[in-house]
Amino acid sequence: SIDYEAIEFDIYGIFKGLPEELARSSTDRYNVVGHALLNNSFSAPSASYQIYSGENMISTSHTRLDGGTWQNQVTGNPGLSYLAYQQARILLLKMVNERGSFRKMSPRLLITSVEQEWIANELVMSRARPDQSNPAVYNSMTSMNTYSSPFLTTAQYWWLESDKKQVNLGLRLGRKPTMERDSDIRTRALTMTAYCSFSVRVFDSRGLVGSTGGA
Repeated sequence: SIDYEAIEFDIYGIFKGLPEELARSSTDRYNVVGHALLNNSFSAPSASYQIYSGENMISTSHTRLDGGTWQNQVTGNPGLSYLAYQQARILLLKMVNERGSFRKMSPRLLITSVEQEWIANELVMSRARPDQSNPAVYNSMTSMNTYSSPFLTTAQYWWLESDKKQVNLGLRLGRKPTMERDSDIRTRALTMTAYCSFSVRVFDSRGLVGSTGGA
């Protein structure tokens, strides 16, 4: 809510970009809540970020309905590297369902912070092992993509994801951002509001493998 006089005598154009700022605010909120799924995947602050069994999304030992277990956290939580990627890839390829049957998942996306984006790109775009000075057999990753974001708040964290359709978690969108404006007839003060609706949806984190990178 802005006083009439503040707008009427605004000599610096401060209020001209308010609609755009409200739109950016809505987009930022989407990003904060959506990326919180990954930020909280190793240690859930509430049930909203836990899978159906009440466990963290990423764990070294998930309980299956048949009494067995499955794993989607890289053992030892290594930092992002060629060999660490191979460990995560093996976990995806050997992912099982609640009856212990293989799900046949393959890596599609390497996710990390902006601090480690260059490492992810080096791994995916290299034509030889980046950790070897001499030519060596290289398990090519050219079919993969990388993703980084400043909204991923812990620099060392990284994840490997299969096809998005195989991962049963995400941001459920309700109403897209809308903006309304009106003025108070008594004071001529301007009132502007922005509204959008969304929620996080977490059921099963199969198809997502992660490591805290030693953090």
